[in-house]
Amino acid sequence: MRTDGHYQLIRCTLRCAGRPICSFSCSVLVSNNGSGQIIVTNKTVRHPRGTKICRPIRKPMRSLIKEKFAQGATVYRIYQERLQKRTSEERKANNYDAVGKSRNILRKIKSENTTESLLAVEVDEGLYKLHQKFQNEINIDGKIRGAIQQISKYPCQIIVYSETSIRLFDSLLKQKNVVLSWDATGSVVQDKKNSPRLLYYELSLTLPGVVSEDSIVPETFMISDSHSLVDIIHWIQLFKYSYSLVNI
Repeated sequence: MRTDGHYQLIRCTLRCAGRPICSFSCSVLVSNNGSGQIIVTNKTVRHPRGTKICRPIRKPMRSLIKEKFAQGATVYRIYQERLQKRTSEERKANNYDAVGKSRNILRKIKSENTTESLLAVEVDEGLYKLHQKFQNEINIDGKIRGAIQQISKYPCQIIVYSETSIRLFDSLLKQKNVVLSWDATGSVVQDKKNSPRLLYYELSLTLPGVVSEDSIVPETFMISDSHSLVDIIHWIQLFKYSYSLVNI
């Protein structure tokens, strides 16, 4: 299309999301030479009181919100921050473009971010990929590579430690008044449906005078749905074997 001596690249009509009550509309014209103009055909803005007006949160803004979720922000915190940043004009017009009509949209964006951050949809495949990732990134030229040292499906079991944690263990163990302990809890692991309960086992050190009171230094941990003495012994023996390799 040619207009005023220039070829028109795009022309579109924008209408308010509050239609049919709000009849505001405008046309956007962009020419091939990069120039553009906005023609407002109806300047009347009429938003009903108490009705939230907002457009979909598009990819650029979704990406910024996802970054905040990745940094640990909560749905409530982001929602409140965006509510407070609304301008007086947005408040008068009941405009919720940057917030969304409810927290549900933020919950959906958070869910999208969680899904995108997964190495794989299936847990088994994700664990395998995480194991390979650590093998290729952590202590690749050392005696103990990676961090995940064992993955078992039956029983469901993961054993984690690194050469760095072993060397720290050896160094702290030589200090005076060091306390070595292990504990198990189920409060930090989400149970699988219709499966035995998963427990988190941790071997740790406490060093009075070096770390604050009640603080512990984790050295190795195991997540397992089998809780027999054999499983505990196997975990500790595997750690001891790796300890012997590092300290030869």
